Amino acid sequence: MVLNSYRGQIIKISELLPAPSQLYAMEANAVELMNDLYAGDWQKSEEHLELIKSNMNEVIPLLNDASVLVGLIARMNLEISYLDQYVTQKETQQAIEQANRITIYTTQLLDYFKTDFPTDLNRFGYLARQIIIDAENNDWSEANNMYLILKKTWDKLKLLLNSQYQNDFNLIINSLGESIQSKDYQSTIKNANTLLDKTEELKAVFIQQNNM
Repeated sequence: MVLNSYRGQIIKISELLPAPSQLYAMEANAVELMNDLYAGDWQKSEEHLELIKSNMNEVIPLLNDASVLVGLIARMNLEISYLDQYVTQKETQQAIEQANRITIYTTQLLDYFKTDFPTDLNRFGYLARQIIIDAENNDWSEANNMYLILKKTWDKLKLLLNSQYQNDFNLIINSLGESIQSKDYQSTIKNANTLLDKTEELKAVFIQQNNM
């Protein structure tokens, strides 16, 4: 077993509504949009942007049902409008960073719902991608700031995992920290991508366990 219990991160789990599929889709489309931008495929990036916008329109009533803060909903709409602007103007770097911001706001929205995996795993994804972006920008100070947040997130998340998963993630996270401290671009990218892969694997394990 990966975890013993999981209680949600905002209110008691008995009061949580199931997470809307639109929120998962928004995060997935934001990540795909980033991949499109790295590949220079503006047509696909526009298609994924439209999916994000339509999913947001669909999910608003469900967010209201879950008593999500009005300010958070408004902020998500604002972040999507920024992404729309950057994609329309073909501002690649800003669009990549903005697409990643969408993933952290979808995570904050997911905090209000019952999910099959801890939403801190989504935070891991956001932080790992942001570290990659910062390394690409040669902004090692910001990469280290993201790493420190990742470490704090890990301190909470590891309590839900058995020793094997803890050991696996500890190795990756420590290696990532060393790469950032030494400003080793190739190693930082490699370790951040490994963390992304392991995070997705762990999500799948949680989902499988919670649907047994």
